[in-house]
Amino acid sequence: MKKIIILLTAVILASCGQTGNKGAEHISTKVILVPPDWGIFQWDNYSIQYPREWEVTRDEKGCAFFVSCTNRRDSNFGENINLVITNVKDSGVNLARLTAVSLAKIKDQMSDFNLISNKTLTDGDGDYQQIIFTCTSSSLNLILEQWYRIVGDNAYILTLTAFKEKWGKGQQIGEQIMSSFIVKN
Repeated sequence: MKKIIILLTAVILASCGQTGNKGAEHISTKVILVPPDWGIFQWDNYSIQYPREWEVTRDEKGCAFFVSCTNRRDSNFGENINLVITNVKDSGVNLARLTAVSLAKIKDQMSDFNLISNKTLTDGDGDYQQIIFTCTSSSLNLILEQWYRIVGDNAYILTLTAFKEKWGKGQQIGEQIMSSFIVKN
């Protein structure tokens, strides 16, 4: 199942640049509403919070981190969130271009691709793009939600992957985890 994560990582990195983390200091003004017993993963200039029953691994084949549900239906796959960081300095890439390039590449690479939603949202840290789509990978019917955000020289791409049939609950907890993501630049 990690093929889909590796594929999305490779597509986005190839489209937009190299991984990197640098920039001027900035403190987020985002209000985060997560339960007090959640864990926190901090690295370099970013952090994310997650339920204690989920686990975090670092550097999962090109991903900055990989947060996965430990209550898996089988031993190969469970709901998960990963982060890809792509350096876009001097590339002219803005949020609209990042979204367009990424969607075109994903559509070409995924079986049974179906775009459900593509919208620009704003929170305390500024604009970000949210896309939601379905696809089939390794005979699994999946739904993915990606959030694209550009901060300083980097594009941050958070991806929630879940089984289609578990989407309601998966989306709710996944978006709560994703909304706790903070970048200091």
